[in-house]
Amino acid sequence: MSTYRAAVIGTGNPPEDDAPSFSIGYAHGRGHRNHENCELVACADVVPENARRFAREFDIDEGNVYEEYLDMLAVVEPDIVSVCTPPQIHTPIIVDCARQRVVDAVHCEKPMAVDWPECQLAVQECERHDVQLT
Repeated sequence: MSTYRAAVIGTGNPPEDDAPSFSIGYAHGRGHRNHENCELVACADVVPENARRFAREFDIDEGNVYEEYLDMLAVVEPDIVSVCTPPQIHTPIIVDCARQRVVDAVHCEKPMAVDWPECQLAVQECERHDVQLT
C-alpha cells in the first residue's frame, strides 16, 4: 500500500500549554504519525513558533515548516491536509487546497464552516477538483 504524505495547517498550541486550546492540530498530527500508511511531512501556522514546536514534536524537517500554507502546498505538495484552524477561515483554506490541484484529500476539523453557503462552496470546489473532503 502507498504511503500518503500528510500536512497540518493550523498547528496551534501544544496540549501542555496553559493557553485556551483543544490542541486539535496535535491530535491530527498524532493520527497521521500513528497511521502505518501516512508520513507527516509538513506543517503551517501563522504563529511561526507554534509551527516550529509542532515540527519538533513530530520530527518534521525544519525546511517543511511554514507560516504561509499556500507556500507549503506549492513546495511540499502533500497528499492529505488536515485543516485545524479557527472555523472562520476553514472555507478559504479548503478551497485553496482544492484549487492548488496537489492535494488528494482534506480533513477539516469541525465545524466545517460558519454557515451553509460556505459549506456548499467547500464541497463544490472539492468535487470540482476531485479532492476528498471529510
